[in-house]
Amino acid sequence: MATTQGSHTSQIFKTVLVLALAHMLLVDGVYAEKIRLTVNNAPPRQSYQISKSLNDRSLSPWESITTSDINRIPKFISEVRCLKQGCIWPNGLEDQGLASVPIQLEVLVLKRSGRGQRKGKRRSSTILYKPSYQVITVGCTCVRPIVTEMTD
Repeated sequence: MATTQGSHTSQIFKTVLVLALAHMLLVDGVYAEKIRLTVNNAPPRQSYQISKSLNDRSLSPWESITTSDINRIPKFISEVRCLKQGCIWPNGLEDQGLASVPIQLEVLVLKRSGRGQRKGKRRSSTILYKPSYQVITVGCTCVRPIVTEMTD
């Protein structure tokens, strides 16, 4: 089933809105006590095509992966994984004198922190989430290695 750019944009907007709202709940280091969310935990749908060979044509080749965590909003996060330690020349040979390194980004997510408090004899059905930061890899790049001079 094909998706439209509009529906993909809508899903991204919902995720950004939830994360922005969670960020706003943290005021002076204190979290708001309650928030009511309705979240669609469907896996991300691919609504655009990237040239299949783009990741292979890079000097620092990578592959796409999707991680999932049932205790996180969003449940699914797309990331990349660098495939080589060195960089690839146009002739296809790997140069170990250069380094293929991940480009990382810290993103705001909501992490499940447990069930709600007990209310009398029964437990509340409220699920609590707290804003948290997670580092994800969004790309790979080719760099010169760091060289330090050693002295006697």
